[in-house]
Amino acid sequence: MSLLSFDCQRLRQWTLEQEITCLDIHDSIIVVGLWNSSVQLLSLHNQAATPTTLDSQLSAPARSIVITSLLPSTQTLLIGSRDGTLTTYTLRPDHSTATPTPTDKKTVSLGTQPLRLFSLVTPSRTLVFAASDRPTLLHMPSVPAAGTAPKLVLSALSLRDVLFLTPLSHPAYPESLVIATKEGFRIGKMDQMSRLQVRSVGMPNGELPRRIARLDRPGGEGSGTGVVGVISLRITYDLDGSERTEGYLRVWDEETWQCTPLPSSPRLTLVFHMVGMETDRGVGIDVVRMPTNDLPQAISACELMNVSTDEKGWYFIVGSAVEVSMEDEPKEGFIRVFELVETGGRRRLNKCAEIKVAGSVYCVDQCDGKLVCGVGSTVPTQSLPLSHNVIWD
Repeated sequence: MSLLSFDCQRLRQWTLEQEITCLDIHDSIIVVGLWNSSVQLLSLHNQAATPTTLDSQLSAPARSIVITSLLPSTQTLLIGSRDGTLTTYTLRPDHSTATPTPTDKKTVSLGTQPLRLFSLVTPSRTLVFAASDRPTLLHMPSVPAAGTAPKLVLSALSLRDVLFLTPLSHPAYPESLVIATKEGFRIGKMDQMSRLQVRSVGMPNGELPRRIARLDRPGGEGSGTGVVGVISLRITYDLDGSERTEGYLRVWDEETWQCTPLPSSPRLTLVFHMVGMETDRGVGIDVVRMPTNDLPQAISACELMNVSTDEKGWYFIVGSAVEVSMEDEPKEGFIRVFELVETGGRRRLNKCAEIKVAGSVYCVDQCDGKLVCGVGSTVPTQSLPLSHNVIWD
């Protein structure tokens, strides 16, 4: 599909025998994983070609596929399966069919849980992070052995149950990663030996981090003034044993990695600590508590257009779902737009607008100054009149 003035134009269409589990696109090559544990290669250049199926089925359906150039002058196909197996192929160019030929198959078990692959490009190198119950970093050796062909190196990390990660570029943390786990989120930095040096940042009050996004301070790119937004959940128990789940948006300063905790609630509760760490003390930025039963699901830092002034600005966009115990799927959710403003010498979150939608907001992103979001099974786009107390249609 190509996006032309927000109109989708169909370029090619294939009908496959099985449902698709995952895919990756690199130049004109599309690699598709299917539910029957097979993987097929498609080419946009060869109009008459049928899909090329890999020579053998995987040990389990593919859950993540990445085409990468980790090795010099060579494209490598990485496939992460549902059972934690990593399968790699070397893609050899085939000019007669315009579809590369997969060769040199290798398999290795990296865990027992579904394997998710994240391609990370830094100013000096390309890496692939394999997230599972035993996370692994795939990279080139710092000093390749003389007279031998370059090979991928797998470095095991002392982390468990990685949920999500995103690159971080900051003067204090060059070529780093922000990693979300069940215990909190961490800052990882690559050293010259390709080991991941990790600094832990505990979530206050035993909150469980869900998603991460980074936002530069206006006019502060490259000057170390960015902030990291984290949406999280906190589980508490009242004296009668009833469970309560609360959602938060927390903003952390990249220099101090501190956040302002909320004042203690007047009601007496027993807190279920997901993380055994103290609440941060020190001066931080800001925290927003979501309404009751309104749980955050997605966050993104987006550059959006204010149609009233024709000016663009950077905002945190948070999507949520209103969860009711009687409903199998949420029937109501919200998209909220937050800006970071200076008040009283501090940076604070200001809610610019709020959208009420019919369903859970699973993802949010930007496209040409407009907001694009995934709400249930639909993908609506919105222009943003960034004024207070506005509900968009």
